Amino acid sequence: MNEVQSKTTDFSIESNVLQSMETPVFLVNDRFDFVFCNPSCEIFFERSLRQLTASNLVEILTEDSALVSLVQNALSHGTSLSEHDLIVESRKFSSRKNVSAYVSLYGNENNQCVVNLFERKIGREIDDKISNRFAAKSITHLGASLAHEIKNPLSGIKGAAQLMEADASEDEQELLSLIQNESDRIVQLVDEFDFLSDTHLLHRENVNLHEVLEHVKKLAQVGFGKSIVFSENYDPSLPDTFGDRNMLVQALLNLMKNACEAAPADMGHVYLSTSFQHSIKRSLPGGTKRVELPLVIGIKDNGSGISEKLISNLFEPFATSKPDGKGLGLSIVAKIIDDLGGLIEFSSSSEGTEFRLLLPQASEKH
Repeated sequence: MNEVQSKTTDFSIESNVLQSMETPVFLVNDRFDFVFCNPSCEIFFERSLRQLTASNLVEILTEDSALVSLVQNALSHGTSLSEHDLIVESRKFSSRKNVSAYVSLYGNENNQCVVNLFERKIGREIDDKISNRFAAKSITHLGASLAHEIKNPLSGIKGAAQLMEADASEDEQELLSLIQNESDRIVQLVDEFDFLSDTHLLHRENVNLHEVLEHVKKLAQVGFGKSIVFSENYDPSLPDTFGDRNMLVQALLNLMKNACEAAPADMGHVYLSTSFQHSIKRSLPGGTKRVELPLVIGIKDNGSGISEKLISNLFEPFATSKPDGKGLGLSIVAKIIDDLGGLIEFSSSSEGTEFRLLLPQASEKH
């Protein structure tokens, strides 16, 4: 057992498991002393385990460090916390680090915290948990622009066609009628995208995520996913979310369609999963209130992954690698999930891509 581990005799977490983890995991007390560190901490803090045991978290970082504040808040309030896009820097670091941090209380006296860090490689990966508010804002403006830029000219075109009917021949009247009918049809198409605007009202209710997933899977199996093998790994005790069922269907349909199209033509496979996890929270816009997002939906394909060029702007409107793609699918998903108060995370490699939706749980009063 190394020196850092020997500082405590009651730390019962299986050290051999933590030793093998590639992410930094450490235990600190209410004085910020390191009680336990796994080997990955050496790489992250750029210090040996011997140096770590001779100092504490505040000495390595600074008192105003965001990570120190997160640990302090967890200890002060007696609760587990998490933050994403956290900047961790020190005069002794070779470069500043961008991380997602998960802080969990340890022990009966709530005077120790286990901290797990997931480092983000800036410029190469989207943060593990992203709200996509900028993408949602972009698609909201796009919806408003569609309504204004398309509906207004169509109204003029239809009005002109109606005025011309009085002096038109029978053949011309048929063409003018066609113009009016097609104008009405396009207006109806634009109206179907009303949910992109800020004025769209969600019809919130308790929604069973498994029922929605199975519904979307059936739609896929009779259409774009006919040749795909679907596998499910559901948490049978998953509670309902409180949201708009139709909007969730739309979001999941887009993600499932992307997964089916990304899977190989032969042996294409899409994996659907649900799980319940604690301590993932989102700060709501315009306030300090944080909402827990314990419900997780996963949709994973066995394709070749997302291209490096596309990852940095994946959720922006018109970003696509498909020859006939419009690039609106993921923007719409971002808008819907943002409206529902959730988050999106994704990971991608040469072995496939997984999108995960993190959603709030329906409360008892709903």
